[in-house]
Amino acid sequence: MFLFWHLLSGVSLVVLLQIKYHKPTRESLVLVVAAVIPDFDHVFAWDPKYWMRILPLQFWQSIAWNLRVMPMQLNLIAHDWMWPLVFFVPSLALWRVNRPAALILLMLAVGWSLHLVLDGVIC
Repeated sequence: MFLFWHLLSGVSLVVLLQIKYHKPTRESLVLVVAAVIPDFDHVFAWDPKYWMRILPLQFWQSIAWNLRVMPMQLNLIAHDWMWPLVFFVPSLALWRVNRPAALILLMLAVGWSLHLVLDGVIC
């Protein structure tokens, strides 16, 4: 999936949250950033074809979605479901003690999960 679609879907989700809660929050920025962060692992295994995967040439290009098993590769470690869990579990533990920190961790988990779902990663 193109980096553009990850960014657009993260921003769209934030807009929906803003409509519901009527105020901008720093957690919404964290969600957008987290929706894009997993693609930075491609830098470690850079291939020139990735330049063509940043912005689509046509608006609907690469919007097709399918499920796939992504075998664990050392260079694609950010595309693993472990990372949303790493952020989600502590957010539950911090919910009563430090709600702002818990919300930031929760938005990291949501944004990262959004990225993996858009990529169709099932394991």
